[in-house]
Amino acid sequence: MTFAIRIKDSPTNNAWLFERTFATQDDFLAVATLCNNRQRAGFFKSLVVPVRTDNLKNFCKDFFLPTFFDHALRNTHDIGLLIISSIGCLASDLVTLVIRLFTAIPRYYANAKQPRPLHPFHQYLVANGADARLLNTDHVYLNLKYVEGQTGQMPMTWHGFRVNLGSFEEPHKYKKYQIDTEEVFNFIELPQFAGPIQVSQTKRGIPSSNGVQIEQVG
Repeated sequence: MTFAIRIKDSPTNNAWLFERTFATQDDFLAVATLCNNRQRAGFFKSLVVPVRTDNLKNFCKDFFLPTFFDHALRNTHDIGLLIISSIGCLASDLVTLVIRLFTAIPRYYANAKQPRPLHPFHQYLVANGADARLLNTDHVYLNLKYVEGQTGQMPMTWHGFRVNLGSFEEPHKYKKYQIDTEEVFNFIELPQFAGPIQVSQTKRGIPSSNGVQIEQVG
């Protein structure tokens, strides 16, 4: 039976900056439940509220030209698309500037209630001496791994979903189960494409009806 959490600051970094293994399922779930991943704001939300207010640089980007920085400048691989999207995003940002003017103050107070240092998982990393590169960023690359060697139903909740093997035919044939997720984890709400890491999530195994995937590994 294996339970593990691994974290790094970038998917291109081959070294995990924080690793923990757990002897029991309860110990693992006690930490996994702290991993409340904040949302990413899409194109239209970025137009009406300045998403980030944690520092002046981020606030200015998200207040004055949110979609230009977060969407248009992502198209550097295609100069034509970059020009077209830049014109469209700049026009959208200027037209909706007055809306963000009225939503900026309420957004600031809303963000102040859930800053990065108060996120439960961030506090866990601080308490366990995590690398400063993981503590001074708004998002990290997180890997959670669970391998269960028991037969029958798996008594656990994963990312808010109940994992139930009873829905599969002949569940007694499954000797060992594995859930292996890799995702971008956000300590605060961010624009959709903020930072060097694009939002992604991969799960390996047999898909169930609730979206959780299970893989027989032995």
